Amino acid sequence: MFGKRPVGNPRSLPHTWKSQSSGGWVLQSKTVTNPTGPAKQVAPQRGRNAAQGSVLLVGSSVRWAAQSAAACGFRVVGMDCFGDLDTRAACTHFQKITSAERADRQQLVQSISQLAARQRAAVIEVGGLMSVSPGLDEPFQRHPATALSPAQTELAEQARDAGFRVPESVSANLAAHDSNGRWLVKESQATGGLGVSFRESWHHREIPASAVLQRWIPGRAMGLVALADEWGVSLLGMTQAIYQRIGDRPFIYAGSRTTAPKDAVPWSAMHSLCEQISRTRRLRGLFNLDWIVDRENQWWLLEINERPSASCEVLEKSMQHTHRCLDTTSLMRGHLAAVLPQRFPIPSRSHAFPSTPLSPTSSHVKRIVYSRSSGQAYLTELARQKSGSGGLVRDGDVPVQWQIADVPADGTPVQRGQPIATLLVDGVADAASLARCVRLGQREIQKCVRS
Repeated sequence: MFGKRPVGNPRSLPHTWKSQSSGGWVLQSKTVTNPTGPAKQVAPQRGRNAAQGSVLLVGSSVRWAAQSAAACGFRVVGMDCFGDLDTRAACTHFQKITSAERADRQQLVQSISQLAARQRAAVIEVGGLMSVSPGLDEPFQRHPATALSPAQTELAEQARDAGFRVPESVSANLAAHDSNGRWLVKESQATGGLGVSFRESWHHREIPASAVLQRWIPGRAMGLVALADEWGVSLLGMTQAIYQRIGDRPFIYAGSRTTAPKDAVPWSAMHSLCEQISRTRRLRGLFNLDWIVDRENQWWLLEINERPSASCEVLEKSMQHTHRCLDTTSLMRGHLAAVLPQRFPIPSRSHAFPSTPLSPTSSHVKRIVYSRSSGQAYLTELARQKSGSGGLVRDGDVPVQWQIADVPADGTPVQRGQPIATLLVDGVADAASLARCVRLGQREIQKCVRS
């Protein structure tokens, strides 16, 4: 779900990968023009030496990562739970994860290993599933989002030492505890808010033994994206999370938007904390820290996600718009080079990123649209209409661009509460104009589900 300019418009990439007759890879300048149509947004690279730059991306949805990696020349093999049209278009080869594989971690690991061997591809997790890297012997093992729990005492101490607050957390298997106040139950191995629920009061017998209870902190949900590699840690930017209540789950992830925090952000303290975390947890590549900013502008660290987060898409778009460094054409390129530097080397980027993220000069919103009814999705025509200049709308005198991503094949069954597609909105408009455009796009997508 990484950033991509409107389909049909040329995109100039400062660098891309070029295969050499010697079997290695070098960087070259290249301009890529995306063909029109929702299913042909990024052309996957093919060729005799393509396996040298092959990556197998695994996750609940790998569309953004596949587009980002393919845009800079990687040969992408995809494996996710949806198999949307634009995901398949970005991949040289794609294999859908079955329901049996989702339910059985060992079976999933075996399928991933077999596909990686056939395609001669390095396995990279992009989130949304139970962690599979320990079974795949990755150089840097990835784990599900880590909540600040009693077992994470070192992590909590690091956050407090850096000047941040940490919500009170307790294990669900405690025999007794003061349950006054509002608590969040966070189930292990659940992602995207699917395992988070409210409890006004609780008893340990009512909660899964592996869950963590965290005291609820009201405020704005923010996400900090960082990149750790052999040269250190860079803070890439901050996004604001969008959540939606579905049934008894109040915090289902529904997207992200770029933001310029109104109050001062403690960038220096955040950078020091990220450096400590990357050292103690041996992190490489993109990772994300989730925060709550309360009414007093106090920053509370909630959890750490050790894999590329879905918010990277809007952040990458913002970075491309500012043209503030060469490496921002593809955050996945930086991630791959950090995780597997011997296989995917890139030149030193010691001066590529500023010491602190710059304020965004444009606004970008990513909104996952969940279906209000059960039926079948027919989105390809609307996605085609909104590609390129067809997605340009005006709110007064301000142009706003929107397009549809994660497009399922026509006739795909969709249940109420399940995601239909993703709406991407870009512009220099104010928050109110963008919000109106997002609401318009959501209504159009909802109409494409027919009973």
